[in-house]
Amino acid sequence: MLEAVIGTGVGFVVNVYAQHLVFPLLGIQVPWSVNISIAVIFTGISIARSFILRRVFNKLHVLLALRG
Repeated sequence: MLEAVIGTGVGFVVNVYAQHLVFPLLGIQVPWSVNISIAVIFTGISIARSFILRRVFNKLHVLLALRG
């Protein structure tokens, strides 16, 4: 759990600063509050994706173990 929280936190910080550097190169000007809001949304999506994939693979593992 600690690894997941630290990994997500580091990813969030990296993402916020990456957006701050990349957005202007694409002609997108956003204030820090919008930049952070975008990062929060994508972080939430990433957490949900990871959770769902983990559940799917856990279910597959159980099903394959029952067959074997």
